[in-house]
Amino acid sequence: MQKSLFVTFFLVLVSGWTFALPTLVASWPLEGSGNTMTDITGNGHTGTLENMDSSNRVVGQVGNALDFDGANERVSIGSGNFTSGASSIVLRVNPDIAQSKPMAELKIDNTGLLLYQTGTSIVMAFRGASNQFQTASGGLTIGDWNHIAFVYNGGAKAASGSYEMYINGSLQSSLTGLGAVGGSFGGNFLGFENSGFFFDGQLDEVTIWDGALTSLEVNSLFSDVVPEPSSLILLVLGLVGVLHRMKMSK
Repeated sequence: MQKSLFVTFFLVLVSGWTFALPTLVASWPLEGSGNTMTDITGNGHTGTLENMDSSNRVVGQVGNALDFDGANERVSIGSGNFTSGASSIVLRVNPDIAQSKPMAELKIDNTGLLLYQTGTSIVMAFRGASNQFQTASGGLTIGDWNHIAFVYNGGAKAASGSYEMYINGSLQSSLTGLGAVGGSFGGNFLGFENSGFFFDGQLDEVTIWDGALTSLEVNSLFSDVVPEPSSLILLVLGLVGVLHRMKMSK
C-alpha cells in the first residue's frame, strides 16, 4: 500500500480519538498506466488522460505523478459536482516555470473552482467571482514539490464564506467573502481550465474532501509523519489495551 493512502487510512483510524476527518470523496494518486486516472475512493470519479501517453507518467513526490507540457495535455474528469457546502482540495505540485496557468478546475458546492499558479503565488477563484484569493508572492517554489491545500469553511461564497490557503502545511492566506459567484462551468480538469489554458509542470496526490480540513489535518497530510504499518499495529493494540484496562477498572 502506498504511503499516501496509508496516511489517509491512519488519519481516519485515529479520528475517533483525535478529530473527525471530513469525508474523502475523490482521491487520485496518479499511479497506474494507460489513459485513465483511477479514483481510489471507489466513488467512480475516473479521469481520462488527453494528449498524454506513458511518457507523461513520471516519478512524483509520492510514487508516480503526471507531467503536463503546458501546450495541450490535460485530464478530464466529467462534469459532476464533488461536494456540498464546506470543502477541501489538497494536491502536490511541481511547476516547471513561473507562469499564470491553471493546476485544476473542479466543481465544489455546485460552483466551478479554479486553482491557478501565478508566478510564485497560488490563486483561487470561483467561476464568476468578482474577487480572487491569492497567497503572497514567494510562497511557491518553482522546480520543486509544493503541498497545496485549499479549504472552504462553508457559508455563502459571496459574503460569509471563509477560505484558507496552505502551502507546505503552513497557512499562507485567509479571506471571508469573494463577491458574486456562479459563472459558467464546462467540466472538471487537471492541468487545464475551460478558458483554454494549460499547466506546465507535475501534479501528484490530488484529493477532494467533503468538509473543511483543520490546520492540524492539513499539516498531517503534508508531513506524512505516521508510523509504519507494523508500528501502527502496535499502536492500535496498545490503545485497545488502554481502553480495555480503563473499562475493567470501572
